[in-house]
Amino acid sequence: MSILEVLTLALVSLLIGSLSHPKIRSHALLAASIIVVYWLQSRTTTIHNVTFWLPTFTIIFVAASWALTSPPEIRALQKNWPGILITILTIFAINSTRYIGESNLLFPNIAIPRPVIVFFALIITLLAFVIALRALAPKQFILPVFFFLIILIFIVIKTPALNSYIYTVISAYTGSPPKDNGIFVWLGFSYFGFRVIHTIRDRQNGQLPPVTFTEYMTYTIFFPSFAAGPIDRVQRFISDLNQIKPWSNLDWTDAGSRFAIGLFKKFVIADALANFALNSERALHIDSSGWFWTLLYAYAFQIYFDFSGYTDIAIGLAKIMGINLPENFNSPYLKPNLTLFWNSWHMTLTQWFRAYFFNPLQRWIRSSTQLSAWSLILILQLATMILIGLWHGVTLNFVLWGLWHGAGLFIHNRWRELTGSKFSAWAISPFRKNLLTGSGIFLTFHYVALGWVFFVMPANQIPTAIKMLFGFN
Repeated sequence: MSILEVLTLALVSLLIGSLSHPKIRSHALLAASIIVVYWLQSRTTTIHNVTFWLPTFTIIFVAASWALTSPPEIRALQKNWPGILITILTIFAINSTRYIGESNLLFPNIAIPRPVIVFFALIITLLAFVIALRALAPKQFILPVFFFLIILIFIVIKTPALNSYIYTVISAYTGSPPKDNGIFVWLGFSYFGFRVIHTIRDRQNGQLPPVTFTEYMTYTIFFPSFAAGPIDRVQRFISDLNQIKPWSNLDWTDAGSRFAIGLFKKFVIADALANFALNSERALHIDSSGWFWTLLYAYAFQIYFDFSGYTDIAIGLAKIMGINLPENFNSPYLKPNLTLFWNSWHMTLTQWFRAYFFNPLQRWIRSSTQLSAWSLILILQLATMILIGLWHGVTLNFVLWGLWHGAGLFIHNRWRELTGSKFSAWAISPFRKNLLTGSGIFLTFHYVALGWVFFVMPANQIPTAIKMLFGFN
């Protein structure tokens, strides 16, 4: 997003935050989030019609997720018709911008179909939705099927060959001229897909609280965190949503400073570092270790300030509306070991994988096999980190990046078991403690930084990445 787009979202947050009635504010937040989904998608995708139908499918997808995960007593229409009506009217309002013509500033790249097509599509969806509300049982096979559908979509859009094929097919079908290196972008799926999986798994485990249509939709597509996180939990989110504080009780200093810090991180520091940070093109011209480390340091701090800057912006925007999103970064480059780094970097993602992959896999392995402690730790850490790598993209470089961190976590775990008590006994003075901590920070940062080589280099440049890691001769 550009700084102008971020400031626009800040204005929207201020307008919503000024609404004093909780119900009105929550419904306004739902409508605004729907509009922002279309708005951001129209600035990301150039394929005709997809700019309208893909966000529409996002809304339908999330609505279906709510119908599948909510208990029968919560699905009653009398409890949910305001949110359903607002959703439909908002989509029609977006559709009506087709009459603005070429001066459509809100959706400049969106190709909006005729209202009659949208009308019939939404009516058919609504009828299917009503049937689902009345007919679906919470424990039917449809939940696992829906779960694996989400995983399948992840694989398709994250695999370059499949993504490119879909882009080419849709471009040809819609008559859009395909662009070089065309990418099919389903904006926000990486995050709202994980929110949906979280509600599916919690529903299956009996841990999902009753959530209305408005609450579920707003949680899943909440516009400050829609495109780049953090990944909140529905239980915590609806607690804030239903207890929104009036403006007079908000900590404006905290909200404003967080937003301003995010802007500075992203649009000053990160954008400046991007001018000389490591990338696939600059990597081809590296001819010395000094130049390599300069570019690598720049990239390490660029990715941190870019990502944490967006997180600060999202948290600040949410605070303006009385909602406290979870923290996502906690000075990760100042942690003395890799375990603490991953407890401080993209924390909501690592917590998600710990809750929905690491812990269930650990329980399953322990109940079905007899493995030694070290082999269990190795399997769990490698599998988890490879999966986190694949979340970024189904390519070899992200697999290697996951292996790098999985191996590092395993080595740290074994090293701590073997030497932890010895170092604790040695570090009896403040100087020794500081020396131990400082050396740990130095080693951890550089291990993470070297791992970024696999992250930034595409799969077809793995030999170049290995060459950079092991020398330039």
